[in-house]
Amino acid sequence: KRYGYHRTSTREQHLDRGIKEITAIVSRTIWNWTDQQTGKNFNCPRYQVLKEDVLRAGDELIITE
Repeated sequence: KRYGYHRTSTREQHLDRGIKEITAIVSRTIWNWTDQQTGKNFNCPRYQVLKEDVLRAGDELIITE
């Protein structure tokens, strides 16, 4: 499976741009996960769920921003 994850830090940044970028990279993204949090670390809620509960060996994760 392929997953796309996109994070923005501020409301002025747009999630749409990252989703379009991910979709351009893979012809069919099964899931797009997004967070709008600080970029200082990866302690973003949806990223943690994706990393800990969703991704399996052999899955591909594409991260933007």
